[in-house]
Amino acid sequence: MALSGSSYAQDFAKPKKPPQKKKSGMLDLLLVAGLVVVVLFLVVPSLRNRVARIFASKPSQTIATQVTVWASKDAGAYYCDGSRFYGHGSGSYMKQGDALTDGYQPAMGQYCKGSPAADSKDVNAKGIGSPR
Repeated sequence: MALSGSSYAQDFAKPKKPPQKKKSGMLDLLLVAGLVVVVLFLVVPSLRNRVARIFASKPSQTIATQVTVWASKDAGAYYCDGSRFYGHGSGSYMKQGDALTDGYQPAMGQYCKGSPAADSKDVNAKGIGSPR
């Protein structure tokens, strides 16, 4: 049997590449896991309700906009009546709704609660609350 010398030399001169491993093994695993989650979500109502409660939007908090607060210019926050910073430092009295509109944030992340006394607080023409 006669072999051509050039093709024989070329076959052995080129290094053989190892067979390529399938890289989609992890992808296949993720697809199967995702499919299992979707099937469980559709089949098991309690799981569906639990997931719905987790992603449900929180009810918006009703904010008493007519409550008088102390807006501190230095802190960029406003304080409720009864706070130790209420009425101290550079700032001004204003309604909670106006303070929020002007960009002030509630101190400690707590909105002031509305009460009949707070809503009817005596405020003079300059917007300063009556002294205690």
